[in-house]
Amino acid sequence: TLRGLLDKLKGSKKTKIVTELLDPKTSQVIDRNDGIRRLGSFVYSHAVATGLFALAASEKVLYNLLKELLEPAGELGHIVAVSLKEFVADSEQVSFYELRTRVQEKCNGILLGWRRMNMRYPELNPKDKHHRRLWLHSSNDEII
Repeated sequence: TLRGLLDKLKGSKKTKIVTELLDPKTSQVIDRNDGIRRLGSFVYSHAVATGLFALAASEKVLYNLLKELLEPAGELGHIVAVSLKEFVADSEQVSFYELRTRVQEKCNGILLGWRRMNMRYPELNPKDKHHRRLWLHSSNDEII
């Protein structure tokens, strides 16, 4: 349990446990219970945001970049998820590099990756950027 983990860590460094909440009912329970809220931090998110924060947690440089991007007055721009329909035809095989070029030409943006609706987390900075993937205009896939 969460309480058991905190008890084990007592006496060592101050530890904060962050838990992702996917179900709105769970957030209602936590909002009404001070005891549970004190046990850690709770993130109400969807998969795109979770993937970005997971990356930031692993690398300090990425954390600083994400922090700057999320600042309301930041000058670096914004991270957004956009429907893939804006960038592909009906049914098309496109590589990361080809999609990146389309994003840059259409909106002067930078492609970070994508989220296919059948996957829980986004794929950021894919390894095989030359590989052409099948994209369907009818899907609800997003690019980031």
